[in-house]
Amino acid sequence: MELLVSLAEVMDTVRGAVDLLEKGDRDRGLARLSQAIAQVQSEISAWEGIPDPPLPRDELLAELRGVLGELKAARTALISAPKPAP
Repeated sequence: MELLVSLAEVMDTVRGAVDLLEKGDRDRGLARLSQAIAQVQSEISAWEGIPDPPLPRDELLAELRGVLGELKAARTALISAPKPAP
């Protein structure tokens, strides 16, 4: 259950980032995206440290790392894209 709550928080953060980016608030949107990345990294660290996890650790970590990779790729693309004209 704790994992679902944590993932819901990550999704809320990503939605907030997308909303800010759509409104043209690039800097705050990127900051929210970075926050989501930090949340996923924290979740990965937490699951790596659980001695006897209630879920299959390797599969879960692979999924979380996949999400992390996608978020980082999105952030990199946004950072390298030209800023929209005001």
